[in-house]
Amino acid sequence: MSKDELVYTGLIGAALSQELVEQYEKALGKLAMEFSFLHVVLEQAAWWIWGLHREVGRVLTERMSFSGLVEKLRGTTKILNWDDPTISEFKTILSKAKQLSQRRNEYLHAMWNIQHGKPVLCLTNHQTKQGPTILELKKLGKEMVETATDLFRFHRINEAMERERIDKKGRYKKAD
Repeated sequence: MSKDELVYTGLIGAALSQELVEQYEKALGKLAMEFSFLHVVLEQAAWWIWGLHREVGRVLTERMSFSGLVEKLRGTTKILNWDDPTISEFKTILSKAKQLSQRRNEYLHAMWNIQHGKPVLCLTNHQTKQGPTILELKKLGKEMVETATDLFRFHRINEAMERERIDKKGRYKKAD
């Protein structure tokens, strides 16, 4: 490795390959983008479930954290007139989204030190543990896109059923 190919990390002082650093930066950036996509799809699902016009929904969810949105949606399931399998499927999607968010936060809010192609993730509590590979970061991003797709599919399938459950005044019809 020549001097021109090395990067000094500063905090930890390791010499790194510029190419390897760029691969991790790209993978982490893409992970952030894929999480943003999941967040937007979750917001739009909330607007539909809560019966909100998108402009009103945007105002209400604009600064709501991802975990806050998941918890509000989980709480909403208690008042929805959905059958048990539908609620169960929705809760499964919410649980998966929350778990993906926690993993994303662990990676994006950590200090990184990459030595010899093996990342070390330095957590805020000063504990060091082996971090993910670039392939593992890509897999996590793919899971986020798949979960967003599951949520979108769930919305499309249940949208017609939901219209049947709401009366002309916008209230849920009483269950039989």
